[in-house]
Amino acid sequence: MKPAACIEFTDKETAVVNRLIQSVRLKHYAYSTERTYAGWFRRYLVWLRTVDRALTSEKKVEGFLTWLAKDRDISGTTQDQALDALRFAYAFVFEKPLGNVHALRAKKNRHIRVAPTFQVTKEFLADVPNLFGYPTKLVGYIAYGSGLRVGEVVGLRIKDVDIENSRFILRGTKGRQDRLRPIPCNLMPHIKRQIAAAKSTWEEAQRRGVPTKLPEGLGAKYPGAQFSFRWFWLFPMRKPSPDPRTRKPVWWHLLTAQVQKAFRAAAEIHGYVGEITPHVMRHAWATHEYHRNHDIVAIKEGLGHKSLETTSVYLHASMEAGCPVEEMEISLSSPAA
Repeated sequence: MKPAACIEFTDKETAVVNRLIQSVRLKHYAYSTERTYAGWFRRYLVWLRTVDRALTSEKKVEGFLTWLAKDRDISGTTQDQALDALRFAYAFVFEKPLGNVHALRAKKNRHIRVAPTFQVTKEFLADVPNLFGYPTKLVGYIAYGSGLRVGEVVGLRIKDVDIENSRFILRGTKGRQDRLRPIPCNLMPHIKRQIAAAKSTWEEAQRRGVPTKLPEGLGAKYPGAQFSFRWFWLFPMRKPSPDPRTRKPVWWHLLTAQVQKAFRAAAEIHGYVGEITPHVMRHAWATHEYHRNHDIVAIKEGLGHKSLETTSVYLHASMEAGCPVEEMEISLSSPAA
C-alpha cells in the first residue's frame, strides 16, 4: 500500500477527514495529536477500500489492526495509537462508538531505560553547545535537573517559572495533568538571565504586533493574553513563524529538534551517538535520584507517571540484587587432569 500522503482521496473521504480534524480541535487536543489521528484515519480509509463494507465497524477495525500487526510489522504501542485514533473517529465523527475490538495484538516490548552515570552526564552536559545561539545547553541542564521531557522544558512560559518558590509549574503535560518541579538552585541565576533575554524578544514581538501562540481556545476567551509577557515563552524563537493550523504568524518556542541537534553534537564528541538524547536526561535524573534517596513514590510524582510500574523501568533496582559469584575465588585456567 502506498503512503496515505501519496494517495488521492475522494471528496467524501476528504470531508470525513476534515470532520475528524474539526472534532480534535473542538476538544482542544494538541496539534501533534491532530496530525497523528488524521494520519491513522487516512490510512484506515485507504485500507477500507479493500474490504467488504457490509462488515461491522468492530470487524473492520479488527481487520485493520490485525493487518498492521501481521503485514506492516508495527509495534504494540503503535497499534494502540492507531486504535485510539479510530475510537476517536467512530465516537466523534461517525457518532457510533466502537464496542469490543478483538484483533491480533502486536507484542509490546518492555525496554529497560539505560541511563548514563553521573560522571558521564556531567561531562556530556558540559559539552552540549548553544546551537545557532539558542540556550540549548540550559535546556539540557533543566531536563536533567528537574526530570522533565524536552518538550516540557521548551514549552515553559514565563508564568510557569515561580522564582519566589523556586519551582516550575508544568501545565497540561502528557496525560493532561499538571505538576510541580523544583528549580535546581545552581540553575536559578541562569534562568533569571534567560527570563531577561526572553523579555527582550517579547518586546520585539510587541513592536511587530505578533501574538504568542496560546493553547487552543484560550486566545478567544482571553484576547489580551497573547500579548502578555506572562504568557510568553521562557525559550522563544528569534522570529515568528506560521501557526500550523491558521497559518497566521505567531511567536513560537524553541523547537525540540534544535535541542536534539545540540545533543547529537555532544554525543559525537563523547562517542554516544544514538545513545544519549535529551530524553535520556530524564532517565538519568530518575536513576541518579533513586540511588541518592530510594524514594520511588517521589520519583513517580516527579516524572508525572500514573503507576509505579511505569516508573520502575527507570530505576534499575535489579542492579542492587547482588552477584553471588563475587564470593567465589575465580580461576580461569584449566583444571589439572
